[in-house]
Amino acid sequence: MLLLTIFLRQIGDTSIQLPNNDFWAVEFLNPDTGWIGGDQGIFLNTTDGGTNWQPIYTDSRVFIRGISFKSHLNGIAVGDTGAVLKSTDGGRSWEKVVSGVTKYLLCVEHSSIDTVWAGVKMDPS
Repeated sequence: MLLLTIFLRQIGDTSIQLPNNDFWAVEFLNPDTGWIGGDQGIFLNTTDGGTNWQPIYTDSRVFIRGISFKSHLNGIAVGDTGAVLKSTDGGRSWEKVVSGVTKYLLCVEHSSIDTVWAGVKMDPS
C-alpha cells in the first residue's frame, strides 16, 4: 500500500503523514473541518485544517470513493459495490444505507439534505 502524504496546509517544508492506507475521497466543509476516506471503510477527520487527524472506524470494509457533507452534521459517503454510508452527527459515526446499486459508486454530491447524486463506474461496452 501507498503511504500517502497529504499537503493540506503547507507550512515551510512540512507535511502531514497519514496511516498506511490508500485514500480516495476528501471533503472539507470549511478551512478547518474535513474528512478523508479510503481503504477498508476507514475515515479520518480533522477540525484544525489538517494538522491533526482522528480515525473513525466503521463496520463497513468497502473502499470509500466519495464523501459529501451538506451541513456540519449531515454527510454521505459512497464506495465499491454500491456502498452508501450516512452520518447525522458530523462524521463521528456512519450507518449503512441500502442503495439498490451493485456498481462502484465513485463520487457523491448533495443537491439538498434529502437528495444526493452519485457517479457510477459502468462496464465498458
